[in-house]
Amino acid sequence: MNVLLIVEEFCNACAALLTQPGLSPELAYRIKKMKDGVAPIHDKMYLKTLKGEETLLKCIEKTRFVKQHLSDLDDVLYSLLTDLEMTCDDLITRTYEFRVKAG
Repeated sequence: MNVLLIVEEFCNACAALLTQPGLSPELAYRIKKMKDGVAPIHDKMYLKTLKGEETLLKCIEKTRFVKQHLSDLDDVLYSLLTDLEMTCDDLITRTYEFRVKAG
């Protein structure tokens, strides 16, 4: 699968979340931060590995879960969002570590 398309899909999913009515400023900030963190790494070598692509697909899947629970505004939503943030942070960290090790 084309990594650029997967990153685009993730960014579009985040953008869709940001347009949801009633989104709190905290949630909007956290979602925007993830989107802005993942967008610039679309051309990095780590994302072309199987593990990188799998992690990116997990991010998209978790974004869908967050969207399903967005109206709940309870602990489940915050738990899902925190899990998504940790997965995105892991993806970004591994991407830059891979670059350092390869370079």
